[in-house]
Amino acid sequence: MLLKLVRQILQGVVVADGSTEQIELLLSGLVIELDGQLQIKNRIYAEVSLAWVEKQLIKLHPYSQALQEWVTNTQPGAFIASICLK
Repeated sequence: MLLKLVRQILQGVVVADGSTEQIELLLSGLVIELDGQLQIKNRIYAEVSLAWVEKQLIKLHPYSQALQEWVTNTQPGAFIASICLK
């Protein structure tokens, strides 16, 4: 998913591997490849905060946070209960 890749680029170093997602970002002009790594091309794009990307990812996967909490929680019904309460 492109947003996840953008999140990784904003967080730090992403090695260019020629994946479909990376090529899409390169062709869109959002990123450039420099010394074998992907970097945000334009300062304006770099201003997109990591918090915004995280918010968009949560919108796409609304139960991901509850699922992650369930994985780390030992209470078997916690995930189902958290979904039913929303």
